Amino acid sequence: MLNLKAFTPVRFDNFVVRLASKFEDFENIHNAERAELGDAAEPPSEIKRVWDDYPYGMYVLEEEGAAGATYVGTFLVIPVDEKVAKDFRQGRVGYKNLDKANLKLATVAQAGWSVWRIWLLQIVPSYRKQAYRHLIPWLLAHAFDSWAESGAVRYPVEIFTTGYTAEGEAMLRRFGFSLETAGEKMAGGKPCYSRICQDKNALFVPLFDRGLDHLLPVAVGQQPSLSATTE
Repeated sequence: MLNLKAFTPVRFDNFVVRLASKFEDFENIHNAERAELGDAAEPPSEIKRVWDDYPYGMYVLEEEGAAGATYVGTFLVIPVDEKVAKDFRQGRVGYKNLDKANLKLATVAQAGWSVWRIWLLQIVPSYRKQAYRHLIPWLLAHAFDSWAESGAVRYPVEIFTTGYTAEGEAMLRRFGFSLETAGEKMAGGKPCYSRICQDKNALFVPLFDRGLDHLLPVAVGQQPSLSATTE
């Protein structure tokens, strides 16, 4: 069963990580993608379809200000059919096949699932000076912690994604992902990275190895701060 307490929003400084919950979130994700990908960006309706299938894997990062919340980025992790995921990761099928393999909430909620795809990791350009030093590590640490505590994960768990840029691939390696299939062997031309974790502790080993355990949620009553981040 899902542990809904795991999805409580997390605040640090003036930033918030929360689950996507409204159509405006899908529009913000689309607009950020469109600014970089043009017409190749997924429309809000498609992003909502992914959310409809499994609404507990789409984490939104916002900055709170006097005028309201400003969209900063998104982390999206979703359960995927095991066979289709294997075919994709070995280069036998492309993204269209994979995008049709998302599992629905009812399949995952009772007993969890062991094969997950990172569908999106996004930071809007105006925040990228902070992204790899502060915001991406914070977003990933808190999203992974929420996901691991949610009751939706069955161990050992496999997590996979594709690397689109050299910076993105470096970030994946910092979080313990290894190259599984080179881009020239993938149907979409982008390399596949993956991790296998035997339990939640294994999920966070890369953070502890790099001295980044302060990124994880702190005890109630203590407020984490971006100024403490050294990554």
